[in-house]
Amino acid sequence: MLQTLWNIFVAMLRVGTLGFGGGQASIPLLEIEAVQTYQWMTAQEFGDLYAMGNCLPGPIATKMAASIGFEQAGVLGAVVGLLGMILPSTIAIVLMISFFFKFKDQPQVQGLLKGIRPIVIVLLILMTYKMGIKSMGTPVSFIIAGVAFVALHFLKIHPAFVILSGMLFGVFFLAK
Repeated sequence: MLQTLWNIFVAMLRVGTLGFGGGQASIPLLEIEAVQTYQWMTAQEFGDLYAMGNCLPGPIATKMAASIGFEQAGVLGAVVGLLGMILPSTIAIVLMISFFFKFKDQPQVQGLLKGIRPIVIVLLILMTYKMGIKSMGTPVSFIIAGVAFVALHFLKIHPAFVILSGMLFGVFFLAK
């Protein structure tokens, strides 16, 4: 049990340390830890957890860290996973508050931010591609994705309503 808790903490600490760009940008790193490194779940299970996590309010990476921790070691695993995920950013934000506003206009700081942004975008694209390949197995999935895209992008419907609509559609029309 102690080894499992340690593994949860280390995995989430890595994600929390390297997940620049916010919670969504951490998801590909979290997938590497949970699916590939520790094999706590399959890619399909990870995708399902991600989808369910987006149905709830709050930051997705911390919800997933707590969920994965809970699956592996109960409530203590959830707490350890959450602590591992938030510890790096908590320390970093305290340090950053001290220095960022003093140096925010410096060319090096601006360059650092410009260098990180494209990498975060690539991580999101790769994660979306991988999850799409694994979860878009039926024509109905493509239709749902297309309708969601139109609703979100063109009709500007709030994501919460689109997610809720997808959930209800799944419950009433796709449940076996």
